[in-house]
Amino acid sequence: MTPLSAFRLRDQLITPEPRTTSAPLNYMATQAQFTANRANAQQSTGPKSFNGKATSSMNALRTGIYSAKVLLPGEDPAVYEEMRRNLMEENRPANTIELMCVELVAQSWWRMQRATRLSQEALEESLTGDGDQSRYQRFEALREAIERSWKRACDHLQKIQANRIRTAQRERATQAKKDIAKGDQEFREFVFSPMPGETSEEIGFVPNNDARTGPSSQ
Repeated sequence: MTPLSAFRLRDQLITPEPRTTSAPLNYMATQAQFTANRANAQQSTGPKSFNGKATSSMNALRTGIYSAKVLLPGEDPAVYEEMRRNLMEENRPANTIELMCVELVAQSWWRMQRATRLSQEALEESLTGDGDQSRYQRFEALREAIERSWKRACDHLQKIQANRIRTAQRERATQAKKDIAKGDQEFREFVFSPMPGETSEEIGFVPNNDARTGPSSQ
């Protein structure tokens, strides 16, 4: 066998045979299926009555972990307001953005305490066999996310307050320099200005008359 025939034989052995492709599947829905799906969708549009909508809006409040509401049924508003008032007194927001940051700190802290409580309850249930471990993991992951949000709000509040204080200090220092320069100018004008009844020519060195005229003749 020649070298050329050997290479041809090798190519025939390692070259895979072409695969036959089956006919493409038809995933198009029929008109009957389309009509049935549309009819089913019309029947599942959610509650329509006022009471039904109100009940549906409270579904996320079973645990409160995903609720957008700050205070949930069963939580003490007085405790939250006391914590919020203490934050306001300690941070003393001077403008709207600082006030918003303090509000966000209070809300994030309140939600973090709620998430911590639910996470601990889920952990106890999972340890006793009454709950699922994945439930605890979800609560704990959300608690950590709320904690990061709370820390970012605290850091942002400190930064904008520090920036406001530095800006105020620079403005006071600039104004103090202007006041000093103005005081110096007023002092010079007072010292070198003529006294009442004097002219500008009379201010300065006044020569001695005897030295100017010389000794008198005898």
